[in-house]
Amino acid sequence: MIIIRVSLKDIMLTVLTYQKVRETSKTPLLGFHAPVLCHAEENRDCSKERLRACGSNFVLYANTTRIAETTEELRQACQLWTSQIECSLKYIDDCLDGTTRGTCMVVLKAAEEDFEAVCTEGNEMERLYLQSSPCGNAAGPKLNVCVRNMFRNLQKATEKAAPNQAVYHACCYFGELLDCVDASLGDCDNTAESKEFIMGRLEHIFGEAFSLVCGTYTRGSASCTTLPVLPELDPGAAEPVNNLMLCYLGELAREALLNIFNESWQFGVVPQDWKISRLVPLLKPGKSPWTLPVTDPSHFQDVLEK
Repeated sequence: MIIIRVSLKDIMLTVLTYQKVRETSKTPLLGFHAPVLCHAEENRDCSKERLRACGSNFVLYANTTRIAETTEELRQACQLWTSQIECSLKYIDDCLDGTTRGTCMVVLKAAEEDFEAVCTEGNEMERLYLQSSPCGNAAGPKLNVCVRNMFRNLQKATEKAAPNQAVYHACCYFGELLDCVDASLGDCDNTAESKEFIMGRLEHIFGEAFSLVCGTYTRGSASCTTLPVLPELDPGAAEPVNNLMLCYLGELAREALLNIFNESWQFGVVPQDWKISRLVPLLKPGKSPWTLPVTDPSHFQDVLEK
């Protein structure tokens, strides 16, 4: 099993590195063309088709209206989920570089951690999964629509939104996903605990990349209503590659985090809508990133715990 640990500190440091090369790079942020993603000297298969072939059943209800309910079904599903996540991680290791690689790892690692717990016999997460799956399956067709719409909306955010608004559209679409799932689970038995478990998994996997950068653009917020309505995807557009969309999600979060750092260094203040509490545990005692010289943001490393 591939085990790769990527921390919030890693994202911050790769963002700082990215800032150095950003001014001279001509590569589109979300281009994801094979020549850009692959290590040039290795000539590996870095096509979207390879990533699509990995599968994305680990994104529950994205490709199906029913998930495993019994212990035996769960054992079989765990083998599939594990192999798909490992395949996706191998693609990332082979084909993605720098911040793209780091942010995509964060999202997939959140999924991997959840399923490692669910797939551990006797674990509390396994019990909650088996208790909640019949509830989810009763609403399976609705949940499938919720998740598929989320991925299509995420693709809209990357393709149709203004670059400085793309992450906020994605944040608001995530809120719409939670609303959709909440409403879909409203009529099944044992709703409270099952709904909490299912929505908790969505928030852990999808919400991790945005926990620093959504600001006021959260579920049901007034900020979301101020965003322009995006045009639909082009007619005949292919169904999104779900595990690739997870990487896009991480890319949007990375770009927004970079903007936050730039604004903070330029104006010497922390944006009021940023969850600074997530950064504080990484700081050395008495250090603050907001007093660093604007001209050399690489000094930010000095305020982080090693």
